[in-house]
Amino acid sequence: MKKRIPILPIIISLLLLVLTAAFAAAVLRAGLLPTAWTVLLFAALALADALLIFLCAKPGKKLRFAAGVVLTLLFVLGVCCGSAALNRTVNTLKSITSTSPQYSRVCVYVRAEDPAQSIEDVAGEPFGILSAADRENTDQALGQIGTALGLTAESREFSGISELVNALLEGELRSMILNPEYLSLMEELEAFSGVSQRVRVLTELRIQQPEQPEPTPAPSEEPEAAEDHCFSVYISGIDTYGDVSMKSRSDVNIIVNVNTETHQILMVTTPRDYYVPLTISEGKRDKLTHAGIYGIDVSKGTLEMLYETDIDYYFRLNFTGFVKIIDAIGGIDAELDGFDGVRHLNGEEALQRARDRSGSGGDNWRGKNQLRIIQAAINKVLSPAILSSFSDVLKATEGSFETDVPYELIAELVRNQLAENPQWEILRYNVTGTGDSEIPFTTMLLDGKPMYLYVMWPNEDDVAAGIEMMQAMHRDEVISLPSA
Repeated sequence: MKKRIPILPIIISLLLLVLTAAFAAAVLRAGLLPTAWTVLLFAALALADALLIFLCAKPGKKLRFAAGVVLTLLFVLGVCCGSAALNRTVNTLKSITSTSPQYSRVCVYVRAEDPAQSIEDVAGEPFGILSAADRENTDQALGQIGTALGLTAESREFSGISELVNALLEGELRSMILNPEYLSLMEELEAFSGVSQRVRVLTELRIQQPEQPEPTPAPSEEPEAAEDHCFSVYISGIDTYGDVSMKSRSDVNIIVNVNTETHQILMVTTPRDYYVPLTISEGKRDKLTHAGIYGIDVSKGTLEMLYETDIDYYFRLNFTGFVKIIDAIGGIDAELDGFDGVRHLNGEEALQRARDRSGSGGDNWRGKNQLRIIQAAINKVLSPAILSSFSDVLKATEGSFETDVPYELIAELVRNQLAENPQWEILRYNVTGTGDSEIPFTTMLLDGKPMYLYVMWPNEDDVAAGIEMMQAMHRDEVISLPSA
């Protein structure tokens, strides 16, 4: 009589091998562990499989077999949870590091006291629009309205924004179509102070912006440059809540330079009202914050012109994303100007401090506190406690920000941090300037006549020092801040 081969040990062995292989594949796909750690992990998995297969090999030895089954169940649970967490981490990271389309907001406004509740209520009269500025988005908005109503939306053109807004406020128009960022600009003028309280958004339309083609690099005959250990990230904080994909003014403008050889991080902040040429203004100056109205590429390119540098990546978030990120990492501990000692801040508290410019230095004072808050967040993210809950933090912040930092770079930074645990030196530098009243490019574009706003003329010495420090970072030099 043939001896029967036990089926259960074979099933257990196959299950262990399949699940272990799936976990190993997830580890390799993630690429977050240093090579040495990966080798040790795979060796430990192989030993665990061998031990469990040995314990479960003979059902007749009941005590050994029972222990093997219990340990196998625990092992399977751990491997399945680990695989799921790693796959979730990779998928989340890849989703947030893939560039998504940007949108412009276009709103239909009526007077605050108007009884209209929907587009249908105002469809019988022409919509007031600007004749030239932002016309492409306005025409798309008219098309969306017409499609929704099943008719051709009529419009009445105005050459300037002040003329358009006055026509609405004085009852000459029933409604107007306008980018809300432009209405916010009007509030900076004394004559239109509080205008947003005198009008009401009847509906908001999202206009997807066309993707900008990647520039084709010119062929170079120069010898290949030495490896650059420094990369830069533009952090743009936009002044809105809700959907981060919407174009908006950039209130926070920080260039973070990271050198993985010297382990220095240089953060350079530029005041929102810096009066500089934009990439699209043909040499005319505008407030830096206005660059965000035209998209992240214009903000990034404008700073590249100012500091004579190339910025590799961007990280863009709004008020909602900022609060979620700070709360997800458990808050931050920061020492801020205007407050005694180190303070623990949650997301809302950190946002309040980052926006506050009531101190004696105004925007310069706020810029210093923004750098301290960013530094506190970086310190928290680099801590072992955050690395151990990396997946949970990513899940909590998914959809809170946009970035084009590639997944491969993030994985490399995590691997190096785990393998070497380098001590990073973080340097904070903010450029200053002198307040004045000038005519920004965007206001001239909107109205065609002088509209004076507060601006800040750059301190050229500060800018030159920022340029030199960034260039030194790319030369792998250990830098220090200029003496005050």
